Amino acid sequence: MCLLFKRICGVILLLGGLTLTILTAVALAYDIPRNFTVSGEGLDALVSLVERYSLKNHIYLISLGLTVILSSLVMLLSPRRVRVAAPAAAAAEAETAEEATAETDGGTDPETEAPVASPRLVGSFYTHLMGTAFANPGGRDRQKILSELHAGDVAICRTVVKRGEDETETVGIFTVRGEQMGTIDVSVLRAVRESYPDHRIGVTIERVSGGGGRPYTCAVRVGVYGG
Repeated sequence: MCLLFKRICGVILLLGGLTLTILTAVALAYDIPRNFTVSGEGLDALVSLVERYSLKNHIYLISLGLTVILSSLVMLLSPRRVRVAAPAAAAAEAETAEEATAETDGGTDPETEAPVASPRLVGSFYTHLMGTAFANPGGRDRQKILSELHAGDVAICRTVVKRGEDETETVGIFTVRGEQMGTIDVSVLRAVRESYPDHRIGVTIERVSGGGGRPYTCAVRVGVYGG
């Protein structure tokens, strides 16, 4: 539609410029006497002719007409822009959690559990995070991470093995970006798995408290999902 309008305007301008130029040229021809005289040669002769017979307005109008013709030709002959259809967007990029680090140089159990897309909640357990005052090895302070959380945010739980004199096992709670927020007692997760052996486990943020000079604390809800 825009291209058609552009073409119509170009044709109108072209016809207008041609009409103005032709009419002005005819008027110029009638206003120059048959026995005209000029002084000088070349450009000086042309200037002398224009000044002697008051033909400045004719020259201006002819110049205007030629300018309009040139503009219309540019409009009509300008190449058409071809729009290339953008390729269809790929499926929504899945958000993947970064590799979580253990509280000490330890490995993590590869199992990671989170609520499925359309889960059916069959039970839940409420607990508080521990170890929220620590800083993640090679990462951010957990207090800073907690300050950015909101109730309802999805979290991920992983079994974390702490390396040391005695290898102990706990459950790390991580953001979906892979940053550890704290831990929960491993016995809580074990009790849930024993009660619901064939169900999925998911964690959501229940409440974040603190700020204003007080340390942040976080309560989470461990949900059991079936279906």
